[in-house]
Amino acid sequence: MRRSLLLLCRIAPPRVVLESTPNPLAVMYTSEAFKKGDTSNGGRRSATYMRDSNTCPRVARELLEVEGVDKVMLGDGFLSIVASRRSGKGIAFDDARLATFQSILDRAAVDPDDFFDGLEFEEASLPSNAGSQVEQRIQTLLDERIRPVIAQDGGDCEFIGFDPQTGTVTLTLHGSCEG
Repeated sequence: MRRSLLLLCRIAPPRVVLESTPNPLAVMYTSEAFKKGDTSNGGRRSATYMRDSNTCPRVARELLEVEGVDKVMLGDGFLSIVASRRSGKGIAFDDARLATFQSILDRAAVDPDDFFDGLEFEEASLPSNAGSQVEQRIQTLLDERIRPVIAQDGGDCEFIGFDPQTGTVTLTLHGSCEG
Protein backbone atom coordinates (compact mmCIF):
# COMPACT_ATOMS: atom_id res chain seq x y z
CA MET A 1 0.00 0.00 0.00
CA ARG A 2 1.42 3.28 -1.04
CA ARG A 3 0.84 6.44 0.97
CA SER A 4 1.12 9.86 -0.38
CA LEU A 5 2.13 12.74 1.74
CA LEU A 6 0.52 16.08 1.17
CA LEU A 7 2.51 19.00 2.43
CA LEU A 8 0.77 22.27 2.86
CA CYS A 9 3.12 25.16 2.76
CA ARG A 10 2.08 28.43 4.19
CA ILE A 11 4.04 31.27 2.76
CA ALA A 12 4.56 33.94 5.33
CA PRO A 13 3.89 37.52 4.24
CA PRO A 14 6.86 39.85 4.08
CA ARG A 15 7.91 41.23 7.46
CA VAL A 16 7.08 44.82 8.28
CA VAL A 17 9.86 46.38 10.34
CA LEU A 18 9.68 49.59 12.39
CA GLU A 19 12.76 51.78 12.04
CA SER A 20 13.72 55.07 13.60
CA THR A 21 14.33 58.25 11.62
CA PRO A 22 16.33 61.38 12.42
CA ASN A 23 13.02 63.26 12.61
CA PRO A 24 11.47 62.78 16.08
CA LEU A 25 8.02 63.36 14.59
CA ALA A 26 8.29 60.52 12.06
CA VAL A 27 8.52 56.76 12.04
CA MET A 28 9.40 54.54 9.12
CA TYR A 29 8.37 51.00 8.28
CA THR A 30 10.21 48.87 5.74
CA SER A 31 8.99 45.78 3.93
CA GLU A 32 9.40 43.94 0.67
CA ALA A 33 5.59 44.24 0.42
CA PHE A 34 6.02 47.97 -0.11
CA LYS A 35 8.22 47.53 -3.20
CA LYS A 36 6.66 49.22 -6.19
CA GLY A 37 8.81 47.68 -8.92
CA ASP A 38 11.11 49.51 -11.29
CA THR A 39 11.69 53.06 -10.09
CA SER A 40 14.96 53.62 -11.87
CA ASN A 41 13.53 56.26 -14.16
CA GLY A 42 15.03 59.15 -12.19
CA GLY A 43 11.59 60.43 -11.21
CA ARG A 44 10.33 60.82 -7.69
CA ARG A 45 10.04 57.48 -5.98
CA SER A 46 7.41 58.46 -3.48
CA ALA A 47 3.87 59.63 -2.98
CA THR A 48 2.75 61.75 -0.01
CA TYR A 49 -0.80 61.82 1.34
CA MET A 50 -2.42 64.10 3.91
CA ARG A 51 -5.81 64.08 5.59
CA ASP A 52 -7.29 66.30 2.88
CA SER A 53 -5.98 64.16 -0.01
CA ASN A 54 -8.84 63.43 -2.40
CA THR A 55 -7.64 59.99 -3.39
CA CYS A 56 -5.17 57.76 -1.68
CA PRO A 57 -4.52 54.04 -1.32
CA ARG A 58 -6.32 52.19 1.45
CA VAL A 59 -3.15 51.84 3.55
CA ALA A 60 -2.65 55.63 3.60
CA ARG A 61 -6.33 56.29 4.32
CA GLU A 62 -6.35 53.90 7.31
CA LEU A 63 -3.12 55.34 8.73
CA LEU A 64 -4.38 58.92 8.32
CA GLU A 65 -7.45 58.01 10.40
CA VAL A 66 -5.22 57.40 13.43
CA GLU A 67 -5.23 60.42 15.74
CA GLY A 68 -2.09 62.53 15.47
CA VAL A 69 -1.07 61.39 11.98
CA ASP A 70 -0.45 64.34 9.68
CA LYS A 71 1.09 62.71 6.59
CA VAL A 72 1.83 59.32 5.13
CA MET A 73 4.58 58.92 2.56
CA LEU A 74 4.91 55.75 0.54
CA GLY A 75 8.28 55.09 -1.04
CA ASP A 76 9.86 52.17 -2.80
CA GLY A 77 10.22 49.61 -0.01
CA PHE A 78 9.27 51.90 2.87
CA LEU A 79 6.43 53.89 4.36
CA SER A 80 6.85 56.96 6.61
CA ILE A 81 4.25 58.27 9.02
CA VAL A 82 4.65 61.87 10.14
CA ALA A 83 3.01 63.25 13.29
CA SER A 84 1.42 66.64 13.50
CA ARG A 85 3.81 69.35 14.69
CA ARG A 86 1.09 70.38 17.13
CA SER A 87 1.53 67.14 19.06
CA GLY A 88 4.44 68.75 20.93
CA LYS A 89 5.35 65.51 22.71
CA GLY A 90 8.93 65.31 21.50
CA ILE A 91 8.28 61.80 20.16
CA ALA A 92 6.31 60.79 17.12
CA PHE A 93 3.82 58.35 18.59
CA ASP A 94 3.09 56.38 21.75
CA ASP A 95 3.20 52.58 21.94
CA ALA A 96 -0.56 52.21 21.36
CA ARG A 97 -0.39 54.12 18.09
CA LEU A 98 2.71 52.19 17.00
CA ALA A 99 0.79 48.95 17.65
CA THR A 100 -2.12 50.28 15.55
CA PHE A 101 0.27 51.15 12.71
CA GLN A 102 1.86 47.70 12.91
CA SER A 103 -1.54 46.01 12.71
CA ILE A 104 -2.57 48.02 9.64
CA LEU A 105 0.75 47.44 7.92
CA ASP A 106 0.82 43.71 8.71
CA ARG A 107 -2.58 43.41 7.00
CA ALA A 108 -1.25 45.46 4.08
CA ALA A 109 1.71 43.09 3.71
CA VAL A 110 -0.69 40.13 3.45
CA ASP A 111 -2.84 41.79 0.76
CA PRO A 112 -0.74 44.51 -0.91
CA ASP A 113 -2.90 44.59 -4.05
CA ASP A 114 -5.88 45.79 -2.00
CA PHE A 115 -4.03 48.10 0.38
CA PHE A 116 -1.82 49.75 -2.23
CA ASP A 117 -4.36 49.91 -5.06
CA GLY A 118 -4.21 53.32 -6.70
CA LEU A 119 -0.64 54.07 -5.63
CA GLU A 120 1.28 55.74 -8.41
CA PHE A 121 4.62 57.35 -7.81
CA GLU A 122 4.74 60.83 -9.24
CA GLU A 123 7.06 61.31 -12.13
CA ALA A 124 9.28 64.27 -11.39
CA SER A 125 10.41 66.14 -14.41
CA LEU A 126 13.49 68.27 -14.51
CA PRO A 127 12.90 72.01 -14.73
CA SER A 128 12.77 73.37 -18.27
CA ASN A 129 16.28 74.81 -17.95
CA ALA A 130 17.69 71.48 -16.73
CA GLY A 131 19.51 70.89 -19.96
CA SER A 132 22.84 72.24 -18.72
CA GLN A 133 25.64 69.81 -18.08
CA VAL A 134 25.93 70.96 -14.45
CA GLU A 135 22.24 70.33 -13.78
CA GLN A 136 22.43 66.90 -15.37
CA ARG A 137 25.40 66.08 -13.13
CA ILE A 138 23.47 67.33 -10.09
CA GLN A 139 20.51 65.11 -11.00
CA THR A 140 22.80 62.11 -11.48
CA LEU A 141 24.45 62.76 -8.11
CA LEU A 142 21.04 63.05 -6.45
CA ASP A 143 19.75 59.83 -8.02
CA GLU A 144 22.86 57.75 -7.38
CA ARG A 145 24.16 59.04 -4.04
CA ILE A 146 21.75 61.31 -2.17
CA ARG A 147 18.29 59.81 -2.70
CA PRO A 148 19.24 56.28 -1.60
CA VAL A 149 20.61 57.68 1.68
CA ILE A 150 17.54 59.85 2.24
CA ALA A 151 15.29 56.86 1.50
CA GLN A 152 17.02 54.92 4.30
CA ASP A 153 15.64 57.54 6.69
CA GLY A 154 12.13 57.42 5.21
CA GLY A 155 12.28 60.36 2.83
CA ASP A 156 12.91 61.51 -0.69
CA CYS A 157 14.06 64.67 -2.44
CA GLU A 158 13.18 66.35 -5.69
CA PHE A 159 15.48 68.61 -7.73
CA ILE A 160 13.88 72.01 -8.25
CA GLY A 161 16.67 74.08 -9.72
CA PHE A 162 20.22 75.34 -9.76
CA ASP A 163 21.34 78.97 -9.61
CA PRO A 164 24.69 79.22 -11.42
CA GLN A 165 25.25 82.72 -10.00
CA THR A 166 25.31 81.55 -6.38
CA GLY A 167 25.92 77.82 -6.84
CA THR A 168 22.73 77.11 -4.89
CA VAL A 169 20.87 73.85 -5.53
CA THR A 170 17.19 73.95 -4.57
CA LEU A 171 15.49 70.72 -3.49
CA THR A 172 12.12 69.80 -2.07
CA LEU A 173 12.25 67.25 0.75
CA HIS A 174 9.48 64.71 1.28
CA GLY A 175 8.55 62.29 4.06
CA SER A 176 10.48 62.14 7.32
CA CYS A 177 13.11 64.55 5.93
CA GLU A 178 10.83 67.51 5.39
CA GLY A 179 10.45 70.35 7.80
